[in-house]
Amino acid sequence: MKATDMFKKITGRNDKEKNLNKAYSGFEGEIGRLHATSSPAWPKRNEPHEDAPNILIVLCDDLGFSDLGSYGSEIETPNLDALAAEGIRYTNFHVNPMCSPTRASLLTGLNSHLAGLATVCHADPGFPGYAASIRSDTATLAEILSDNGWATLMVGKWHLTPDNTLSEAGPKNSWPCQRGFDRYYGILDGFTNFHQPHRLYEDNHVVQVDSYPENYFFTNDLTDHALDMIKEVRTGHPKKPWFMYFSHGAVHAPLQAPEKDIKKYEGMYNRGWDKIRAERYERQISSRLIPEGTVLPPRNTELGLSYKTLA
Repeated sequence: MKATDMFKKITGRNDKEKNLNKAYSGFEGEIGRLHATSSPAWPKRNEPHEDAPNILIVLCDDLGFSDLGSYGSEIETPNLDALAAEGIRYTNFHVNPMCSPTRASLLTGLNSHLAGLATVCHADPGFPGYAASIRSDTATLAEILSDNGWATLMVGKWHLTPDNTLSEAGPKNSWPCQRGFDRYYGILDGFTNFHQPHRLYEDNHVVQVDSYPENYFFTNDLTDHALDMIKEVRTGHPKKPWFMYFSHGAVHAPLQAPEKDIKKYEGMYNRGWDKIRAERYERQISSRLIPEGTVLPPRNTELGLSYKTLA
């Protein structure tokens, strides 16, 4: 039996009337017997609107409420203060007091238990809500934005993957690039040495470092990589909006800083904790961060060494 007769027997139609498109549900082009009589079509992709914003989230690890200049600190933080001056300074916000749960909630918008990280991620103990990684059925902000046309970039501390998945061998299903990020550079662990990071990652690979430059500092390295990633997007896709999750390792322990910064503030804290606290309080009042009449809570009365003893 000829192919044309076979087709007519199966479909009940002449081959000139056949519609091969029905075999490919959703295809909007035309499929003919020959390439010359076919018309291609590409699936429509979600595209952000023309004025879609670039999004930058900066997470400073273990930063205290009054540790920024715009929140009353004696420490100079001009760039963050400039952002605060052009935006909103929030004074009432709530986070989990632990690292991984807070990060999981930030990226998913969910209670940390529901996201799968009820505590700091080390290992999965086998209980609901404690999987030590974001649940596979839970979308991250990066995944949602990526599906809608944003370039998704991340530098810094991840701390959302179990300890037994940190090697090159993986599994890597909970690494940043598997959770919606196009590019990544930083550490998957909870902290590292700022002068000589013990293990750096780029995208899905461990970075092999024989030695670090003399003046290397992790925070500066992250900034350089963040700028490079944004430049790459703007060069390759000028109209594409980007999302950058800049997750600093600072100011989490170890308490390290470049030598010039240490010298700049040398002796600053010799006047004691109570004096520093009172000065920050006055600056918060004068800048209207907190209303006049706000009463500071009493001094911590937990047992332990006094500040003078530690100093």
